[in-house]
Amino acid sequence: MSAMNQTLLREISERRKIEEALQESESRYRILAENATDVIWTCDMTLRFTYVSPSVRRMLGYTEEEALSKQVEEMTTLASFDTAMKILSEEREIEALNEKDLTRSRTIALELNHKNGSTVWTETTMSFLRDLHDRAVGILGVTRDITERRRLEAQLLWSQKMEAIGTLAGGVAHDFNNLLQVIHGYAELLLMTRPGEKKRRQALREILGAARRGRDLTQKLLTFSRRVESKRRPLDLNHTVKQVRGLLSRTIAKNIGIQLHLADDLRTINADPTEIEQVLMNLTVNARDAMAEGGTLLIETRNATLDEAFCRSHAGARCGEYASLVISDSGHGMDEETLKHIFEPFYTTKGVGKGTGLGLATSYGIVKKNEGYIVCQSDVGKGTTFEIYLPVHTPPGGSIPGVGEKGETRG
Repeated sequence: MSAMNQTLLREISERRKIEEALQESESRYRILAENATDVIWTCDMTLRFTYVSPSVRRMLGYTEEEALSKQVEEMTTLASFDTAMKILSEEREIEALNEKDLTRSRTIALELNHKNGSTVWTETTMSFLRDLHDRAVGILGVTRDITERRRLEAQLLWSQKMEAIGTLAGGVAHDFNNLLQVIHGYAELLLMTRPGEKKRRQALREILGAARRGRDLTQKLLTFSRRVESKRRPLDLNHTVKQVRGLLSRTIAKNIGIQLHLADDLRTINADPTEIEQVLMNLTVNARDAMAEGGTLLIETRNATLDEAFCRSHAGARCGEYASLVISDSGHGMDEETLKHIFEPFYTTKGVGKGTGLGLATSYGIVKKNEGYIVCQSDVGKGTTFEIYLPVHTPPGGSIPGVGEKGETRG
């Protein structure tokens, strides 16, 4: 065999090895891309997708073909597209200055459009794809769904904010309460020493009335901030609900029906009866106000077990056995923005003079003080539901009394 033929055979053999290596490499990376939870994608410099991994269907509802037919702009919200364009512009400026770093990547939070009309928050890492001359010819991206992480972060920030507000409210309430005691005391002294002056007595009564209202307000603030000592004892939640129902029947309009669905085997809790009554009254009065044209107020009790899955997705919840109190109305409901603020002190959507904005804040404080958990769900035009979970009372010996078979597990 001539030297030329031997050289040709070697070249063919080496080419085959290179092709096989390329095929193996391509197969390996395709398997990785097609089985990744994150969405791996590429696009050209006109921002048209050239590759999208199958995981796009799980994350955004689109098939690979549907995603490939779209541009980046169509897949992102307007604000996120502007953010991406700003980052891309910065990278192009760096590229133009010939300061390119071949390992450089940028990670940004982007809100993407789901096929069903909702949005998904993602963390997207992007870098340039380059040709043999190191020129940018496209973009490689890896996109991870962080919607749940953002929700939990928002819940944590909200809890921290509530903690700070509670500390502030407690300090202010103590100082304000001291001032009110002085006003109240001197007004009572004047009433005793000026018994014959009718106008003065009326004015003093107004002062006393204002001082009492201020005292009630500070009491609510102190309860919210957890600075009032509770008188806890084993409590039958069903009994408390029935007592409050008696009060409600005299204060709620006839066009609002009250329904009770109480678990026969409800477990005993450990709580201050007065505080639990206050929570019930606050929530049911709010429900009444939401049904000005009539409706149904439903109060339910049931046994519940909060498992790890539930607690992972509900910041502040703890695993364990609970007695659950559910209060639902068929009123006008609340939008998402209102729901974010309902437990904040002094936040109210009611008109001037119709509410202090402390009812829900106080209820939140009482539930937290009892190591419980409260959550609200609401739809505009459909109504609102508050779910409260209060830990089951465990007597000496460790057994939980009243445990039946009708409990539910939340996960």
